[in-house]
Amino acid sequence: MIIIINKPEELVRVLKNVVGVSEVNQTMPVLSNVLIEADINGLHFTGTDLEVQIKNTYPLARTEDGVKTTLPAKKLLDIVQALSNHKEITFDIEDQKTTISAGKSELVLPSLPANDFPVMQTQTTEDKAISKIKAGELLTSLSETSFCMAYQDARHFLNGLFFEKKNNETVFVSTDGHRLALSKCPGEHAEANPNNCIIPRKCVMELKRILATFKDISQKLIEFSYDNKQIHFNVEGHDITSKLIEGSFPDYNKVFPEELPNKLLVEKNEFKQHLSVMSQVANEKYKGVKLTITANELLLTSTKNIEQNQGKGKTSIACEYTGENLEIGFNLSYLLETIDVISTDNVLIQIKNSEGGCLISSTDETPKNKYVIMPMRV
Repeated sequence: MIIIINKPEELVRVLKNVVGVSEVNQTMPVLSNVLIEADINGLHFTGTDLEVQIKNTYPLARTEDGVKTTLPAKKLLDIVQALSNHKEITFDIEDQKTTISAGKSELVLPSLPANDFPVMQTQTTEDKAISKIKAGELLTSLSETSFCMAYQDARHFLNGLFFEKKNNETVFVSTDGHRLALSKCPGEHAEANPNNCIIPRKCVMELKRILATFKDISQKLIEFSYDNKQIHFNVEGHDITSKLIEGSFPDYNKVFPEELPNKLLVEKNEFKQHLSVMSQVANEKYKGVKLTITANELLLTSTKNIEQNQGKGKTSIACEYTGENLEIGFNLSYLLETIDVISTDNVLIQIKNSEGGCLISSTDETPKNKYVIMPMRV
């Protein structure tokens, strides 16, 4: 069957948002492929790694004769990108191969049977209880919390993002055991949905990536539904389905310190600049930095062993501080990643003592995102 693509650049956009979930060198070779289904509504592309599935449609190529095949995901995207300067690309789909041609170029990709492709089963429309959230709010909350997710931790429930609905609010929480991030945003929640779930890391990162590819959708509502097993998002025609992580997420409310008598206020960009300077000589593995805090000065020091050719350094910045003079060490990378997502010009750091975690937030009266970072020996 021959299918003609009249807008190759649009097909590139569709493929980019689908093939990212596909994994090369899988135990199941077909998972390295993207499923292609052609019908009267267009070309439907589906990618999956058995945990997350993404489906999108290129509507400008229709056929009344249904056809299915699977092609190597990354190679297909590379080929279409290389040929996208042509006005037209032709797909000649056969049983065991597909020929892709444009101008004087002709490339052949091997295919695997579409029946071998493991499509994830999703809820029917009648079974769905739809919740809604603004795209801009969702992307912001994901960006404000996803960097604190654990990676391949034995405590599997930490390898994802905790999602909780509270009245008309949506709460996102992540932690890797050394730090914790929390962000809130408005949302319209269906009563039938469970109160909370844990979304896998892969789904969170793919959702962030897809949301970031669109312009001017910040006010558009993203529809989603979830049960005890999976969650489904519809993002401007992208159907994103993911399994959920089983297990109980830690009670994040107990992590936030109740009494924080020591309060440090620093200018965000200046603090970030000085931390970046200290990162040049910080320990490459632990990235530790010591904060020595007095009434009007914040001193940053790195105590690497100069005799081992590792270097050391110090720098200071002006600050506003109320509390007892203290010294405390933190992971420098954690501090940089956290202040990067603070929206105000100044950063508020509240500390109980030199042995307890610090609470970092904006200077807003009621911050919608806040962070706890545990101290380290420096």
